[in-house]
Amino acid sequence: MIIGLSMVIGLMEESEAQWIVDLLVSNVSLSESPAEQIPYAKALVQLIQATGDRHEVARILTIITNQAHQLGQAIDWLEAELLFETKARTSQSRQQLLLDEVEAEGGGNDYSLDLYTIRLHRFALTK
Repeated sequence: MIIGLSMVIGLMEESEAQWIVDLLVSNVSLSESPAEQIPYAKALVQLIQATGDRHEVARILTIITNQAHQLGQAIDWLEAELLFETKARTSQSRQQLLLDEVEAEGGGNDYSLDLYTIRLHRFALTK
């Protein structure tokens, strides 16, 4: 589970993600919050605010964390993807946002196309 500043991302069970989300929700107003111990906490809190559904956020966190592990990505990537999912939840069209992000990343280079594919298929096997 990712709580420390370790750059290695392990697989995450949804119950672990739910624990992190519940911890953030219950301590969001404290100045010395456990959120400060989780590198991607601000992005996660934004996602919680965008969805209003802590169970959905736990599901998203689990999926993205496991993708990061499978792809050998670091905490920065995980945080960026949580922020993307926040934008996707507040966007009128996830598909249009995906296309806009490809354009912003270079309009068709290998990295932007790989990221597009990862994001496009992120929830395909879990719904």
